[in-house]
Amino acid sequence: MAPLFLLMLFSAAVFPVTEAALNVFSPQSNVIAHRNMDVVLQCSFTVDPGPIDPSLLTVVWNQYGFSVAKFENKDTTSRQEASLFDDYITQGNASLLLKSIVKRDEGQYECEVTYGTEKKSASLALTIQVPPEVLLTPKSVQLLTEDTLICAADSFYPKHIQFSWTIAGAPVAPLNTTQPFLNPDGTFSSQSVYRFTPNSRSELTCEVRHEALRSPQRLSVTYTGLTSGEITAIVLAVVTFVLLLVVLCWFLSVSLSPLVPLKLVHSELGSLESTLKGWRLNRVNLEWFINNKEIQLDTVGSKQGDPEDGVSVPLKDSSNYTLKRDSRTEGFFIKETPITLQFTAQRQDHQGAVLRCRATHRLTRRSVERTLKLEQVYMRPRLSEIENISTDKDTEVKLMIKAEQFHPQDISFMWSTVGGGSDLRLTRNYRKQQWYF
Repeated sequence: MAPLFLLMLFSAAVFPVTEAALNVFSPQSNVIAHRNMDVVLQCSFTVDPGPIDPSLLTVVWNQYGFSVAKFENKDTTSRQEASLFDDYITQGNASLLLKSIVKRDEGQYECEVTYGTEKKSASLALTIQVPPEVLLTPKSVQLLTEDTLICAADSFYPKHIQFSWTIAGAPVAPLNTTQPFLNPDGTFSSQSVYRFTPNSRSELTCEVRHEALRSPQRLSVTYTGLTSGEITAIVLAVVTFVLLLVVLCWFLSVSLSPLVPLKLVHSELGSLESTLKGWRLNRVNLEWFINNKEIQLDTVGSKQGDPEDGVSVPLKDSSNYTLKRDSRTEGFFIKETPITLQFTAQRQDHQGAVLRCRATHRLTRRSVERTLKLEQVYMRPRLSEIENISTDKDTEVKLMIKAEQFHPQDISFMWSTVGGGSDLRLTRNYRKQQWYF
């Protein structure tokens, strides 16, 4: 017995037992993930020399000393929503898969690998972030009315969060910002309050910064109503429109077409014609002047007691002048009435005289005038009886007719005989015409 024991000691001294070299490592010391995501906690190991014998391998994942998953004796056990990559463990992959992580999954993890009698481990931390749900209320505000805006950030993690308010890119101070308060699920909530009276459409923005957000989240309000500048512009536009309408109504209230004379013959009835246009023509006064002296008028054609159908003219003493109104043509707004001034033409009064018509609207005070110079008043010639002025010595018959008191001086005569056939010769004098045969 003693010789056998001594042989074993000698063999151990001469031929020592060689153990495999084990290395365990993780490429990450801190893993950051969002809630409800699937995350892989990476852990790898090597055994030198290989290959890896699974019967000698044990892999354990612990969180704060509590087992999360374990591979031992070629078998795997794990808590719910945690698993190992069984098919790759013998290849040195000891990573842990956590599905739909929640707040309780956050913390310090240890990947412990035992191979034979050698044990090594690697540690890493899992940090869970929850981005805030940002809401701005109300979404729209009334211009020129004081309003209170609440920018709320709900269910975020970790605790630190930052609010900022800007108007047209310029920072403004909020009325109040609450400290983050803890929710039952371990997340936090906070809100910032801003009160203002908007007088322009400058963009108002609430910006929220949190480490779980890839970029700051910005929310802006919309505006309803009108700014003071817009109200002023509308008022000015309305006033301008009303003024233009008033000016247009004033301009269209009354107008006169040019005076058109008919051929004026001395001691015969002559006339001047024009057309009166406008609205409420019953409110129009007509005045006529000759050589700046007002003409006394009689009126013809207007219905007594019906001012809506007549044109108002001053009716004074009966005179040589009569104003006649013809049937009126009506429009939607503008109406027109032909008017005629009738008078007995007298050459001594009207030759070269200036006639003027003035129409004045009594409501708008607009007054328009038309002027006409009477260039020519004709006089019909007075004809004498045909007189035989032949003498006994004449071999021809001489007839004479006199044309007197005519104007202008250009005149022509035409003689004819019953049956014709006579040889007529016409001789013109300054004051008489003679016919010889």
